[in-house]
Amino acid sequence: MKMLKRFSKKQKIIIGVVFLILLGSLIFLLQKRGEKGSSPAISPTPQVNRIIPLSLEEMPYLILTPKENNHYLVLKLKKIKNATGVEFELIYELEDQISRGISGKIDLKGEEAEKELMLGTCSSGTCRFDEGVTGGQIILNLLQGNQIRSLHTEFVIFEKESASPDEKISVEAAKKGNFLLLEGGGLPESLGEGKELLGGPYTLTSENQKSFFTITAEEGSLLYWDENEWVEAEKEEAPLGTYVLVK
Repeated sequence: MKMLKRFSKKQKIIIGVVFLILLGSLIFLLQKRGEKGSSPAISPTPQVNRIIPLSLEEMPYLILTPKENNHYLVLKLKKIKNATGVEFELIYELEDQISRGISGKIDLKGEEAEKELMLGTCSSGTCRFDEGVTGGQIILNLLQGNQIRSLHTEFVIFEKESASPDEKISVEAAKKGNFLLLEGGGLPESLGEGKELLGGPYTLTSENQKSFFTITAEEGSLLYWDENEWVEAEKEEAPLGTYVLVK
């Protein structure tokens, strides 16, 4: 008579594990056979916003004005096209080369928008303004469906004289004051045929609306927007407003 082989406890555990593995493999194969011929599930591809720069013709017309001794900047946008919302980022620099920034949204009113930006910080109801702001940049994002259309502008703040950020024009005020020179953004109106843009637009603003400047440009002709049309600018008695360099 043959003796039945007795398995140790360890061998029994190994046999049990092998059996479970074989059973799991069998169940998996049966499930795959049942799914054969059916279309696999496709996960929807998430939509990702695309950031696309705006062309000059698509850009809104920007006006940035200093207020209350440069403690605030008033940003106005005109001729906003096909946008459902506007987001902004303002980065400004101080005399000690420290940079500060704020960001947020701007409510649309048709094709226009306006936002007052405070240059400083507030905490527990107490606000402290940043003194000695010398300039900065504004990045605007226009929301259009699943796209984000962006534009970038730069500005300088000065009391008597300054060059534009691209250094293509220089301005000198007849009297000292709080002045801002913004470079970039869209045009208030098309330049018309036969004119090529060399620089700008440049928009001069101030709390004193009666300020005049001398504007110097190394090349090109300087045009001024008189609220109706582009006209040849008086370089030695130039008022506040928007200018472009053309040829």
